[in-house]
Amino acid sequence: MAADLQQASDRGRIALVTIADFELLEIIAESPRAKLHRARHRGSGEIVAFKQVADANAARREINALNQVKHSQVVQLIDSGNDQNPAELALEWLDGQTLEQAAPLLYDHWIVLAQQLHAALTAVHQQELLHLDVKPGNVMHDSRAGWKLIDFGECRPAFEARLHAMTGSIHTMAPERFNGSEVDARTDFYALGCTLFFAWTGRMAHDGELMPQVMTCHLHPPDLAADPDLARLPESWRLWLLGLMKCDPEQRTLSLPSVHVG
Repeated sequence: MAADLQQASDRGRIALVTIADFELLEIIAESPRAKLHRARHRGSGEIVAFKQVADANAARREINALNQVKHSQVVQLIDSGNDQNPAELALEWLDGQTLEQAAPLLYDHWIVLAQQLHAALTAVHQQELLHLDVKPGNVMHDSRAGWKLIDFGECRPAFEARLHAMTGSIHTMAPERFNGSEVDARTDFYALGCTLFFAWTGRMAHDGELMPQVMTCHLHPPDLAADPDLARLPESWRLWLLGLMKCDPEQRTLSLPSVHVG
């Protein structure tokens, strides 16, 4: 690989690095956890999102989860590394923005988002898995399929989730993840509520400059029922969203409002 890079450099252009059957094109996103490229399959010419994950265990979790969860609103796994090198994944290419980039949404778009994410999470939970990192940056739009849930690196079987309570994003963590209480599907739906709040308002419901401040805000939240931005939602959807973000899991309203949309 080093020789190939040098040859490409000598030719005075950006290198195309070939790994297995994929040519890596430009870098789309990069963090200490992973690097994401736009890539092309050498045989078919199909464009994919090629993900190189720093933590092999996280890659295995994502591969295992995506092999189990097959749903139109969950990103599809196209190919992955072998047992010796599992940290490379080829995922379907999504051509839009993340929710973090796209928010706030208009009402009609927000309703579609709520329905599609609810369906995605339900599919995950039907496999007895928890996503454990639902947040605006892990929701992405595609012009053909709509909104999709992505990044399953923290996804675990439900019976293991309690042992990994502090994984994921602090801004969407349910209160039970801070005190050792039971972690289950309601925990993911709390994160869904926080994500949908952001999608509607463009800001986090539970915020702070430091992690302890955000944790305190989850445990002792502001009066979200009085939030003026939420007042712009129809009552059934506003109450459902508030119900998702209840501190007590027993009080969370998980089912979608039984109202006709469109």
